[in-house]
Amino acid sequence: MEAARDSTHAPARLPKYKRLERGIFRSYRPGDAPDRPTGAYTTQVQIGWRTRKSDGKRVPNVERFTADTRTELRRLVDAARAGAREGYTARNAVSMTDYLRGWLCDRYALVDMTADDWTPATFRTIARKRVDPARMKTATSRNGTIERHILPAIGAYRLDELRPEHIQRIVTSLKAQGKHRTALLVWEILSAALHDARDAKAISWSPVDGVPRPAYEPGATVGEPLTPAEMRTLIETSQAARDRLTALWALAAATGCRPGELLGLDRSGVHVGDPEAAYVVITRRLVDTHDRTPRFAPATKTGAPAVISIDAHTARLLSTHLDHQEEERRALGTAYTDVGLVFAYAGGTPLLHRNVARAFRRALDRARLRHVRFYDQRHFHATTVMEQTGNLKLVQSRLRHTSLKVLEKTYAHVRKPVDTAVVRSVGDAIWGTAGGKS
Repeated sequence: MEAARDSTHAPARLPKYKRLERGIFRSYRPGDAPDRPTGAYTTQVQIGWRTRKSDGKRVPNVERFTADTRTELRRLVDAARAGAREGYTARNAVSMTDYLRGWLCDRYALVDMTADDWTPATFRTIARKRVDPARMKTATSRNGTIERHILPAIGAYRLDELRPEHIQRIVTSLKAQGKHRTALLVWEILSAALHDARDAKAISWSPVDGVPRPAYEPGATVGEPLTPAEMRTLIETSQAARDRLTALWALAAATGCRPGELLGLDRSGVHVGDPEAAYVVITRRLVDTHDRTPRFAPATKTGAPAVISIDAHTARLLSTHLDHQEEERRALGTAYTDVGLVFAYAGGTPLLHRNVARAFRRALDRARLRHVRFYDQRHFHATTVMEQTGNLKLVQSRLRHTSLKVLEKTYAHVRKPVDTAVVRSVGDAIWGTAGGKS
């Protein structure tokens, strides 16, 4: 019985492949002898490099080839290597000017761009037609940085000639001029562009990897905002001068909203019927205006509206502003361009960001106050809330910042906190209540 059982055992199962020589294998077919496979030849070889998406690490790009004969297998491998070399040579010989401009076109799908279109003004004209409004500001900012700071320094170099010292020279020059944020932007743009070139096998490595990321603190460029007393002077003098944007200056200080959010504020989002419980709803931001036509983008990345309460005095100013605007709409009738904006020109067309900045400077001059940016109204709101409450989480909620750490660096130390009571209590603890008397 045991002998019969042994004689019926099935033959040993063959492996999938047999190694013939280093890197070359041949597959088995049904019925092949263990030492004589008759299937297809296969091999795996490295063809350049690639970047792993999970962690961004650069790893070998290994490809598999299969053929019926060894000769055909070697021909496939040689053709793949030759193709990679030809692609590498053709792509890395372009100048940095041509590569960066082409990279920007590919990044934002601007297929209408030509070699004669590369001025910031023309780029903006084409971008407003093709780029998603939420990405347009980034696209135009990157184009301006490339044209003003990168191409004058390294635009004449070929892509394969670029070295870390060329990039370091730009970064060092900008930092010496005090332009630390611009230095970081240059580094980030070149990092993205050159890593894409490496992934496309146009270069074997990215020169920006040899340049340390420039240090930049978000709050480093924030100036001293207006004080509450100065803000009151600004609003009162604007009221006396019948400035049609008085409510805008007050609302910016009362809410800390970004300029684009205020200029894109919809009348349906303003609730000032009860000044003691007034609030505004931010649903969009004004990105750009061209030919009297506004382009809006969501106010937040999630697209969720933001509800922000306002004080009674600001609510009354806003209510008066809306009443005057309603009178203008009735007076002009169909000639009024009504796109639902709270703040607009007399004819209803959207305000331009640069004109608002100029009007704000004129308002400061009229009040005989030092010059600050219109964006600094946001800093005023943050620092004032911080001084009055000491609650950084409340500031984060009002300003809708995602990072508490960045918020603290940017706003917590803009103006020296009012800590007289704390100093007095520490002195009393050491010296007693009579410690301050001589």
